[in-house]
Amino acid sequence: MKRNTLIATALLTLHASVGVPAQSGAERSADGSPHREGFVTSEGVRLHYLDWGGTRPNLVFVTGFGSAAHDFDRVADHFASRFRVIAITRRGCSPSDEPSSGYDLARLTADVTAVLDALSVDRVHFVGHSMAGTEMMQFARLYPARVLSMVFIDAAVDPAAAWRVMMKDPQGLPKSPVGSVSEQIDRWWNTHPSDFA
Repeated sequence: MKRNTLIATALLTLHASVGVPAQSGAERSADGSPHREGFVTSEGVRLHYLDWGGTRPNLVFVTGFGSAAHDFDRVADHFASRFRVIAITRRGCSPSDEPSSGYDLARLTADVTAVLDALSVDRVHFVGHSMAGTEMMQFARLYPARVLSMVFIDAAVDPAAAWRVMMKDPQGLPKSPVGSVSEQIDRWWNTHPSDFA
């Protein structure tokens, strides 16, 4: 029952907040959310995180592409009385580094692992938005004993199947510039079949 309550609470609370536009740098610094900010380095790339403190179990928010950990400011501190709450900003989104490569599933999952390891997060409840769902599933495949639960916010999708459907009528599909971060993400995303088992 506790797990169902956590999931229902997270979904209801996050449903209202995930659609909030990303904050500017000035808004982020004045967000008023009681967190500690830091960076972890993963193979030379600095990854940003926010830590609202609290005690175990660990609740980790993973952003979608183009979003920052600050997108969870409005909800994360509500969970700090029951969890240690952390949010991760993925590579390619400021204030994390924006390297020219490393946007495949293996590297992105390794980034999540690097942050968790550096912060001594052993077992985790994940809440992931958008493409974070694929990374959470990959993490669970690699480290099943470390995952307590996963909450998917607009994230439960089979990218390869969705791409095949979109290719039946590709008019209007945006094309990512060759060599861009978006093209690298498109490449693995559009060929990755998710296994929800």
